[in-house]
Amino acid sequence: MIPENVGTKKSKEHRTISLISHAAKIILRVTKRRLITKMEENGREEQFGFRKGKGTRDAAGLIRIIGKRCFDGGRGLNLNFIDMEKAFEKLQWVNLFEILKENRIDWKDMKLIREL
Repeated sequence: MIPENVGTKKSKEHRTISLISHAAKIILRVTKRRLITKMEENGREEQFGFRKGKGTRDAAGLIRIIGKRCFDGGRGLNLNFIDMEKAFEKLQWVNLFEILKENRIDWKDMKLIREL
């Protein structure tokens, strides 16, 4: 417990600390680091948004370059954007775990993901 007022000895004047959230953050960081390592080994170069050095701004810049080249060359360009809002609610968890198995993700990490 952390005292709300300096020098207080009354328990009702203390704030509680939640250690579970800290432990969960540590577990998530370890799991994320393991998954990123596997994705770097098995991932495709075209994936943006979660890889180091390949953010969403990089993807937007690439789309701009491709669009300009198509426009300058007199060719048409069709773009499709997918709204990822509520993506995890629509996620096929069975398919996700099949993909994780195909990418040789350790069963312990898969168990942690399943329990999130």
